[in-house]
Amino acid sequence: MHLFDIDIPGKITFRESEVLSAGNEPTLVDTPFGKIGVAICYDVRFPELAMIAARKGAFLLLYPGAFNMTTGPLHWELLARARAVDNQVCLLHTHAHMQVGADN
Repeated sequence: MHLFDIDIPGKITFRESEVLSAGNEPTLVDTPFGKIGVAICYDVRFPELAMIAARKGAFLLLYPGAFNMTTGPLHWELLARARAVDNQVCLLHTHAHMQVGADN
């Protein structure tokens, strides 16, 4: 739903908005196990989106991601725990493999 654009001089420049379009409503998927809320990695920063999914019956929030090693480690786990606790749901972060120390 939200797109990640960043420019940290000398470290990283990344603009999802150059290749993707933002969404305009939460994504919920009905499964035989219950509803799953699906968003992208940057969406974990927005508690309202998780709250809407939980209130619409999601028992699990899924955030596939590709956080970079410049900003990701500062908040990846903290925000995942916060969204799960805030909404009393399970939260699953998936992440692309990254080489530690690489500028991804």
